Amino acid sequence: MKKKITYGILTILLLIGLYFGLHFAFGLFTPFNFWTAGQNIKNGKIQIVEIGEMPLNFEQKQKLANSYDFSFYLFGCNVSTEIINGTEYYNKKMIAQLENKFGAGWWTKFQNQLDSIDNVATNIQTQTEQVHSSDCVRGQAEPVIQKADYPNTTFNLQPDSISAIETVTFDNGDKLVIRNWGCEYYVLTFRFETSKYQHDTTDLGFWFRTADRLMTSMLGGLDAPIDIKRGLVLLDSYILLDEKNGHKNLQLGEEIDFGGNDIRSLVTVDRIEKINDKNFGITISFATGPL
Repeated sequence: MKKKITYGILTILLLIGLYFGLHFAFGLFTPFNFWTAGQNIKNGKIQIVEIGEMPLNFEQKQKLANSYDFSFYLFGCNVSTEIINGTEYYNKKMIAQLENKFGAGWWTKFQNQLDSIDNVATNIQTQTEQVHSSDCVRGQAEPVIQKADYPNTTFNLQPDSISAIETVTFDNGDKLVIRNWGCEYYVLTFRFETSKYQHDTTDLGFWFRTADRLMTSMLGGLDAPIDIKRGLVLLDSYILLDEKNGHKNLQLGEEIDFGGNDIRSLVTVDRIEKINDKNFGITISFATGPL
């Protein structure tokens, strides 16, 4: 009798463990996971799920995706670890389906096309109307990278005469794309594309520290009107404060203030993404304003 009870308890514990394992590791009970991906593919609904804020040039990206018979679906920033895990498996299955159709390596080529869209993005927009340079408090964008330190750098002022795209190619082939933008705020968004760091995209503790490390390595070659060094000090403190919780409270898009009352200064880690089998993307922004 006791053995039966023991086996019964063990079975229940095993089922509970299995439930939570599927729930957290695979996001099985979320809208997007490997199972729902298979169902959507079967029904002809091919889409890639993105987590984060809507990019300014989302319409152009959606048109590019539509040309390959799929679409992007934006989930927003306020998501759980289960959703992040499930989405990763969902997207892997969708990308495999697309590469089966368009050939091996297609996803990398598509990412390069997306980069081209980013680099030719023109006017900064508000949610309802396009912002013209005459409406902006901030001045024309200027290079923030010192070419003496990073000679393989390009700077492209955009047609609005306010924003710019600055691209650094490192000796190891890694890339940094800096978007200098904003109107009422002065914003620098740094997107690192690196093969040096490879890890589970849901481990935000690892990636926040990586973003901190990558930005710190750039400080000697930056000349920006934002105190980025102080921003990194506060980012480091933000990471350390949540260390005892296993970094479970870290959130993408969380605004971390590092100075100012009337004029704020803030840093956000915006996005972590797996670009392909070798490269990961880390996006971090620094902003000051309202000006």
